[in-house]
Amino acid sequence: MSTKVTGWPARRGWISALALVGSVVVASPGQAATEYFGGGYMYAWSDGCAAIGWTGTHQILARWAPQATPENSWNTSHITLLLPTGTISFGFDTSQQRREFQPLPTTPSYVWNDVWTPSNPRMQIIIGEAPNPWQDQTRMVFGLTNFSESDNCEMRVVLTMSKL
Repeated sequence: MSTKVTGWPARRGWISALALVGSVVVASPGQAATEYFGGGYMYAWSDGCAAIGWTGTHQILARWAPQATPENSWNTSHITLLLPTGTISFGFDTSQQRREFQPLPTTPSYVWNDVWTPSNPRMQIIIGEAPNPWQDQTRMVFGLTNFSESDNCEMRVVLTMSKL
């Protein structure tokens, strides 16, 4: 026994199919966030860092989302430092005065054995060499006082990053 199809599919089916094809053709991906990824090193600038186990030079990876660029915050850059033993993520304002310590506008988050976000953060940043968010590659140099929320520990960070 055979079945013969003699009619066209229902009008509603065709309209749905055309709408689906039209949405796929017309849809375009949204503008991606501006991000940089790279690496560098950090080192203890003060003797107080040894008390919390930070001595010598440490290789690090970094991810930076610069402020006032497509899909990013207009007043806060975000950076994540991937250290050999853990991760620190925080925000800062790259439009402020250079070579002056400034409090971080967002609370840093630390990830070692667990996530830790201090309720009263003291870590501050001083930007030495400002990054350029409009180039494909950029360099960033900054210092962190009260590193890891520890008194008397100041670290220096030197990064070279490329736009993703």
